[in-house]
Amino acid sequence: MITDEIRAARQQLVLDHFEDEVRQEWDDVLSTFPHPHYELIPTMTVHDGGDQVRGYYHETRVAFPDQRHEIIALRHADDAVIVEFWLIGTHLGPLGEIPATGGTFRVRMTAYFIFDAAENLVCERVYFDTLSMLRQLIGGLNMRNPKNWLLTVRCLRGLLRMAGGEPHPSLVDTVEPELARRPAAAAATAEATAAEVGVSDAASAVAATDTPASTTTDGTATAAESVTATEPAGETVTAGETPAAAGAEDAAETALGASEAAGPPAEAGRDADADASGSPAPERPGTAR
Repeated sequence: MITDEIRAARQQLVLDHFEDEVRQEWDDVLSTFPHPHYELIPTMTVHDGGDQVRGYYHETRVAFPDQRHEIIALRHADDAVIVEFWLIGTHLGPLGEIPATGGTFRVRMTAYFIFDAAENLVCERVYFDTLSMLRQLIGGLNMRNPKNWLLTVRCLRGLLRMAGGEPHPSLVDTVEPELARRPAAAAATAEATAAEVGVSDAASAVAATDTPASTTTDGTATAAESVTATEPAGETVTAGETPAAAGAEDAAETALGASEAAGPPAEAGRDADADASGSPAPERPGTAR
């Protein structure tokens, strides 16, 4: 974390930088950098080193001799001072291939002043909307004058030519940083993962109980076969029944066969009486002949 002293020193340097630009004291502006470096995101261009940066200053002040600013807000980051401001000027000279329109502009911009670990200003990175600036410059033209029709066409062509250049590789070939995950998000992800594992374990347990019974390699019955062996007598006996159970069923079948062969005792007595007297014995209710 930066200290209050570092914040104050950075802020003063940035404010001096802005003021020196308005006064067009280029030596003073360049002295705020150990190595001057500008990155203009709208045009994807880079001005690196004292000579290139001076050329950038000259080009912009030929186009807008009265260029100035109004600061909106100034914020501090760990490695930067971020300034929002209005850039104001009058288009009195050519801006690259865009001819002078005589119009004025007031465009909202953001500049990142990047500092290294030694607290040196190493870059000014500027963001703004080129279309907003051009719309204001052309919008001030009197389109009833045929001369301004040609000027408008020339401005649009100039803008297209400037936009058609190759972007600087350093502004295109970026690398995504490794950002620390928020603790709350990490905890939520861990909880969701644990819940998924729990559901998976439960599903595996259910699948295990639904597995069909089978015989083990040593010929012993599985748990499902043991349950079958305990079913009531009279149903089919499985291969896994114990000898005791089989013997009990055989005894039950033998006793049942003997009882059927003997017939009901009452029926046998009535037949004996009929044979002795020569006439049938009286029927008993519910006895079938």
